[in-house]
Formats: sequence, C-alpha cells, structure tokens
Amino acid sequence: MKLTVLIPIFKRYDVTKVCFDNLKRQQDKFGFKVVIVGSEGNVSRAFTEQYGFDYVEANNNPLGAKLNAGLKACEGHVVVLGSDNLISDLAFHIFPDLDLSVNGFYGLTDCLVFWSKTQQLSLFRYRNTTFKTIGVGRIYTESAIEACEGELWENDIEFGLDTSATNKVRGNGGVEYIAKGYHCVDIKHHMNLTNPNIVRLGDKRDTNLLSETFGEDAFKGIMSLEYIPGLDQIKHKPKRMKRNLVKIELLEDIGLKRKGLIVNCPPNRAQKLVKIGKVKYADGSSAPAQEEKPVDKPENVTEKKVTPKAKKWFKKQTNGKNKSESNTKKS
Repeated sequence: MKLTVLIPIFKRYDVTKVCFDNLKRQQDKFGFKVVIVGSEGNVSRAFTEQYGFDYVEANNNPLGAKLNAGLKACEGHVVVLGSDNLISDLAFHIFPDLDLSVNGFYGLTDCLVFWSKTQQLSLFRYRNTTFKTIGVGRIYTESAIEACEGELWENDIEFGLDTSATNKVRGNGGVEYIAKGYHCVDIKHHMNLTNPNIVRLGDKRDTNLLSETFGEDAFKGIMSLEYIPGLDQIKHKPKRMKRNLVKIELLEDIGLKRKGLIVNCPPNRAQKLVKIGKVKYADGSSAPAQEEKPVDKPENVTEKKVTPKAKKWFKKQTNGKNKSESNTKKS
C-alpha cells in the first residue's frame, strides 16, 4: 500500500518540530512517504530536509493552491495533517484494513485539542450537518484524488479547506466514511486558523492522555511549548447568532458547493432557489417555506428616525405643558 503524509508549513518552527519529531519516528517504523510544502525558501527547505522528508516550495497564499502543489508530489493514498497536528501510531495499523479501493475519504469525528497558553487538553466531538468528519487526519484514497484530477482543494481559498475538499470529492462521485480506532491532537499555539478557545468547548481530559496516545517524547515536546502573548496574528471574528434555517439539496453546482450536497439555508433564499429549480427541499416537500408578509404601509410615506435632539425638544415641550395644566387646576 502506497501512502503519503502531506503537511503544509509556515513559520511556527517550535510546534512544527514537535510534529516532525513524532512523524519521523513513525516513518522509520511504518515506512511511508512524507511531503512537506513550505513557503520560506531555504529556511523551510533546510528545516524539512534535516528530517529526510520530501520538500515542495509554494506561495503561502492562497492555501488551496499551496496544498494542491504538495499533492502533486504525493503517491498513493494521502493523509493530510497540519504542522501543529500529531497522529497516533494506531492509524498506521488501521489504514491497511480500510477499503481504500473506493472513491472517497475516511475521517474522524473527534479530535484532542491542546492549548499551550492554558496547558489544557480536551476532546472535541465534531458535529456538522454538512459533512460528518473533521479535516485533521483524513486519508484520501488514490481513486478520489484521480477523480478530482489531482486537486482536492479550490485553488483560490484561504479558509474552509476541509469543506472545499469534501465538496470536491462528493462532486466527483466520492463518498465520505467515518474511521475509528486512532487519534489526532491539534496543538493550539501561535497563528492558528481556528480559534484556540475551541479547547473550552470540549470534554476536559488529563494531559497524561497525550503520553499514553502519542508516546512520552511527544508528550514532553508538547508540554515544553512556551506560549508568548502577542504572537497570534490571525484575528478571530465572533460567530454570528444562529438563525432559523431549512435543509435543501443542490440540484446543480452553486459556487464551491457541488450537486447533491445537503446544506442549511435561510428560508427566504431557499424559497427563491426552489422556484428557479436550483435546489429542492431535503425533506422531499414541494411546498415553499412560509415567508413573513410585510405590513401594508400607505403609499408615498417614508419612515423618519427620531433624532436625540428631537426627543429632547419634545420632552421639554411636554413637561412645560404639564406644568401649566397643573397650575391651572390648582387655581
């Protein structure tokens, strides 16, 4: 079985060293290929080649194009990790037992998350209505990569890489499968694409679990990471409040989303898309979503906002009137 581990890197060499040290031990034990995609010329090349890994140089932006550049150097089935991810040895015992002849990919539904700032470890259980698995530690079959013509990601994207790969594989007839029995850890340190506060959303775990799962050397490396305030350069916007959404099934490709994909959509937009035949309701109903009717307003009437100055004037006039009326009653 030909297997390649693909990892994009950029700066953060302290946490990348922890990842590479563990991966080199696993490569010597299980005998797979490792392809690293860097963007800092001789610096990232020299760092990679000291481990004996294959190196590909590509621009760091956009990330979709960077990953596709690395994918071209891979052979066989491909496991995708980040430069801050570790995968357990059990994965390389389990992968050969999977049916890798299919067009699709296998992934996990949960992941260990460690934040160097708080030294906290938690188990994050992934829940998403669009797709089933997390991106960390996915194994894409050779058939799926060929069906996507050697490009698993949209070239022009910076975020949403896991969603992009899922849609690409599904759009080319691939299937998503859930794998079990192995573990990954996502180390939140500096310059994270996802918000490190995600560690607080998971179930708390004792950090000794890292030693049991990834080995004593990996555990010591993770715990020795020194968090330096102010190095996080990626700002994380607060999530929008949840809205009432309906499930729709795409009848044709819309943007990055492929035909057959089931997604959540605001009711009004879903109704418009159903009318023009681009989607259908996932529950099979043909009736359009109920739309709130606007309140009838007289024609040629525009609403004007009351300014603070006008409110103050009105209050002054009203108080003056009340005082004069009270004086009249007393007399």
